[in-house]
Amino acid sequence: MKKFSLVILIITFSVLQSLAKLESTLAADTNASYQAEILENLGKIGLQRIDPAELFSQKHAGTNYDPIKLEASFIEAIEINLEDLFAKALENNLNLNIARLRSKEAKWRFWNKVSEMLPDFTMLANKRKLDGTFYLNSNFAAPIDETVSSAGFRFNYRVFDGGTTSFLAWSEKFYKESTEAVERSEYNKVIYDTVDFYLNLVREQVSLVTKLKALERSQANLQLTEKFLDSGKGTQYDLMQAEANLALAQQLLIETEADYRISQITLAEHLNIPLETTMKIKTNKLNTFDYISSDLDIKEFLAEAFNHNPNIESLLRAKQGAYKQGLSKVGDFLPKLDLYWDLTGTGQEFTDMFAVHTLGFQASYNIGEGMGLTAASNAMESKYTVERARLEYEKQVLEIQKNLRTSFIDFQRSKALVHASHKQYLASKEALRLAKLRFENGLEVFTNLLIKEEELTQSELNLISAIANYNLSQVKIAYNMGTISAEDILKSRV
Repeated sequence: MKKFSLVILIITFSVLQSLAKLESTLAADTNASYQAEILENLGKIGLQRIDPAELFSQKHAGTNYDPIKLEASFIEAIEINLEDLFAKALENNLNLNIARLRSKEAKWRFWNKVSEMLPDFTMLANKRKLDGTFYLNSNFAAPIDETVSSAGFRFNYRVFDGGTTSFLAWSEKFYKESTEAVERSEYNKVIYDTVDFYLNLVREQVSLVTKLKALERSQANLQLTEKFLDSGKGTQYDLMQAEANLALAQQLLIETEADYRISQITLAEHLNIPLETTMKIKTNKLNTFDYISSDLDIKEFLAEAFNHNPNIESLLRAKQGAYKQGLSKVGDFLPKLDLYWDLTGTGQEFTDMFAVHTLGFQASYNIGEGMGLTAASNAMESKYTVERARLEYEKQVLEIQKNLRTSFIDFQRSKALVHASHKQYLASKEALRLAKLRFENGLEVFTNLLIKEEELTQSELNLISAIANYNLSQVKIAYNMGTISAEDILKSRV
């Protein structure tokens, strides 16, 4: 009986061992077939960047997933680069064109004030028909029937008006220079905003590609989990995790697509082109700028700002203009003196007139307009206008100093982050290469391969974001110093 039980035990053990070998063989075959299928799918979706030109010509590069409905057609996207954006923005930007018109308005306001310092020249001609009765002292009456013609011209020159006209012309000169500085400031801001919107579009474009690839990975991972569950190698919890991961990828894609489109709308507004215009960057490669010398210190930056920043110059000229305008109010308390010369002729016809020359002067003194309250209130208003202009100038100087110091810190920080992000990217790239090699030899699970690729794409996105922030920090320093130049920015790309 014992021998029979031992035989049964040996047979049972042999059967279980055979079943285990068979299951292992089937699992290996299943894994091999899954690996072959997965590698084929990876070859289709690619471990390289998807061309952004394909994103909207079909449903997200063949994913059959269209997360949200947008307000514009994306069949044909315009390819742009930084050179194109500079040219279009400096020509079309509405704020810049408005500033240009204001500068022209200020120029002609100045010449209008200058004209008030010049003599007035008046020409006149008059012809009357007198027909009626002429009375002298109500005692003598005589009929009258004649034609009277007169013509002449007059020069009038205000010799002295208390300095009102001169100071007003002087103040308009400073206001004109202030407005011209505002135009230069707006020009610089357009350059800065162009770089900012360009870098933002690059970030969103690369992020959209990254999220599309993440969606593809999540879909492939879900399919793999379902097959393992069907073969008895997976669990329902693994399937729920894969579904949750796919839902998260869809959520991130929705957010990124909306942000990408908003960045296009913002750029279109900046360029003053139809807002339905869709744009894409010609390349996903983002070069670093070598625009600001790292050897300069903050004191040198501040000195450059005081010499070149148009915002400082604008408020300095506005303060000087307000001071001269205030001095013009002194003339309200002083007399006025005019010189004039008339040459007139009178006769029956224009061809038969006798000439009369008149040379004279006219002095006037307003001693009680509004009981003197008008002049006094104008003087007090000018006093506080000058004080306000002084405070606005000091506020602008303080703000520019603050912006320079903060942008200097951002410059140093972003420069260090570029170096660190580049190291992270190289490490992630090597990790993906090793993971793919192990997966091809059956030594790595597919989930780890997907994780390594996600780490690579995220590290590449971090690197691009770090480069964009580094470039923008340099442009911001140049903008605050007032030395920003589109030509220099294009030359500074490494």
